Amino acid sequence: MTGEIPRITDFERGYTQQRAFIDGEWRPDPWVWDDRALAVNVKNKGLVILSGCAHAGIVNTVFHVRQITGTERVYAIIGGFHLSGKDCEERIDMSVEVLKQLKPEFVVLMHCTGWMAPSLLQKPCLKPLSGTVLETSTCLKVEHEIFLKLKI
Repeated sequence: MTGEIPRITDFERGYTQQRAFIDGEWRPDPWVWDDRALAVNVKNKGLVILSGCAHAGIVNTVFHVRQITGTERVYAIIGGFHLSGKDCEERIDMSVEVLKQLKPEFVVLMHCTGWMAPSLLQKPCLKPLSGTVLETSTCLKVEHEIFLKLKI
């Protein structure tokens, strides 16, 4: 478990819609300091990083896990990347670029990643295979799980 994740990138500025009740009123609180992630160092593979919503930013999360474990190799990144919504669009390109430089074997995108980031991850180096699994020749493998909200 990571503990508090430092905000070190200049493009991941927290969750801008977050609010906290301070001194009797709701105020912006974009940093969500209690954001956490879980990581496992798999022998001969590298780090498997599990994020919740990555309000600290998925890149900040990965950098922090590498720093606290002393392990550079990232095998898989799994979870929400919080790249959904208009206020997150400006950081998608940079997040995708950094993730590609890290060269994880697997990236599993979940609930709050949105639809733009997965499509950008596919463009430069991914080719679709059957089902929801995408594979690369040199960059990343992406398994994209889509959750549907049902109205009852």
